Amino acid sequence: MSFIRAMAAHLREHHARDAEPLSDAELLEFVREATTCARGFGITAAGDVAELLPFLLRHGLGLEGERLHWAVEILSDTHLSPVAKLDRLDHYEIFEIE
Repeated sequence: MSFIRAMAAHLREHHARDAEPLSDAELLEFVREATTCARGFGITAAGDVAELLPFLLRHGLGLEGERLHWAVEILSDTHLSPVAKLDRLDHYEIFEIE
């Protein structure tokens, strides 16, 4: 099974509420686009991409606008490793968002 198909199946099973509105074809396309998005932020390892996918599924690929400025700042920080970026996203989502 390809990475894209495996991640789509994972999202469908473990993040069903967020994946439910998407058809199977749309979910596959989302995973393809999200993988490209992750690469643009320097997140390329399969495990790191897999960790970012649920975040992008919840918040969308756009990440533009004031509502998600914090996510773009974290993901764009070239001084952070991919793992540090993911840790900071988790921390912000858990402790900072009201």
